[in-house]
Parts: sequence; C-alpha cells; structure tokens
Amino acid sequence: MIEGEGTISHYPQHDHNAALISVTSTSIETIATLLRLVGAGRIIFQEARLPNRKDAWRWTITRSNDLVALGQQIRPYLTDKSENLKGLFADIVAREERKRDLTIRWNQSKLEDADG
Repeated sequence: MIEGEGTISHYPQHDHNAALISVTSTSIETIATLLRLVGAGRIIFQEARLPNRKDAWRWTITRSNDLVALGQQIRPYLTDKSENLKGLFADIVAREERKRDLTIRWNQSKLEDADG
C-alpha cells in the first residue's frame, strides 16, 4: 500500500528537517485499517477542491520513533521508494543529532548561568 499509494518524504525546513510516511485514499476503511495495523499516525480528512475529484483521507506518521519502526518493517518490501526511505532515515538521524546538540548547549548555558 505504501509503495503504490503512499509517500515517503523528507525535506529540509528552515531549522529542522521534516519527514513523513503517508497514504491517501478515498476509502476511509483502507486508511483506518492502516492506522489500526501500524498502531501509529493520524488521519486527516481532505475535502475535494475540484468538482471532478472525491473527498479523501490521509494517514500520516511524522514522529521519529514511529517512522523508524515502520521504516524497518517495510524496508525489505520497498522497490521504487527504497531510496526515499534511506533519505528519510538520514534526516531522522540529523534531526536527533541537532536535538542532542541543542540540549547539550542549553545545559551548558544553564551551568554557566549558575556559575556566573
């Protein structure tokens, strides 16, 4: 389902990287099944913007831990989107390193303030 109808995206934002896995469908049953099977993510309703289009639902995962867990499960089955998954993993690693660096700097500044 993710290989055919889904998206594996990673793109840089101003001060962080955004990463997600999502599937859009006009069938709420399909999307609800994904949420139930994976046990993570959220469902968003997308109203049709053009008269010849149908309303749709989108299941999306954005939390790093959930992305890594799902990515590891689906990796052996991906063909066309396997490179996207590699990029997503690289962005998650970079995001976590930035978080760690910010935490270290924040802790150091608090120590300096306490000494000062």
